[in-house]
Amino acid sequence: MTKSRLFAAVGLFGLVGLVAAAGCTQTRTIIAQGPLVQSVQLIRVPSSLAVVQQTGVKDEAGNIRSVQVQIRNESNRSKAWQLEYKVQFFDAEGLEVTSTAKGWVMLTIGRGELATLNGSTTLPGAVRATVAVRGFDPDE
Repeated sequence: MTKSRLFAAVGLFGLVGLVAAAGCTQTRTIIAQGPLVQSVQLIRVPSSLAVVQQTGVKDEAGNIRSVQVQIRNESNRSKAWQLEYKVQFFDAEGLEVTSTAKGWVMLTIGRGELATLNGSTTLPGAVRATVAVRGFDPDE
């Protein structure tokens, strides 16, 4: 099956000025401007994390097969942040379509680094995706 790549730069998320004091955490939801990722939810993460871009792949039938979201750590803090992320896919009725990843995926992102969050599904019917990123909590 031939897949067409859809690239949608969302650097214009309106995320200018998200850099804040190191150690400050917050929860915020960013509504994506692209056709694939509906939202990126940042849960209890440093305010210095910025969403840079989202891309993805659709098949010929218009089903989403995979998405990528890039985030950047714009902190001046020398210690890397430990995070987790999860990508969820949904059909036209809003029901979740199973992702190939199970649960939360660990991620470490240092000062000034760019990280790519990946998610994919092999099942048909996915028309939108959401990405959740949270600060790692060993007690959860």
